[in-house]
Amino acid sequence: MVNSKLFPSIVKAPILEMKTLPEHLKYAYLGEKETLPVIISNMLSEKEELELIEILKEYKSETGWTIVDIKGLILSLCMHKILMEKDYKP
Repeated sequence: MVNSKLFPSIVKAPILEMKTLPEHLKYAYLGEKETLPVIISNMLSEKEELELIEILKEYKSETGWTIVDIKGLILSLCMHKILMEKDYKP
């Protein structure tokens, strides 16, 4: 088993699958080099968008991009393997 340490997203940004959004939504990024994406309205004015992103950046440590980002969560409770019989179908 490979022992890989999990880091919070603001320390090491995760590689996320970006999906196509409806035309009224768009991605904004809270990290450098288009990392830490959030989805915002496409209808915001430039001023509103900048203000929103500024506030989101201020509180980005409170946002959860991965399970590691959820404060107070014991990872060993969430990261387990369910062993099933070989030919079992759920």
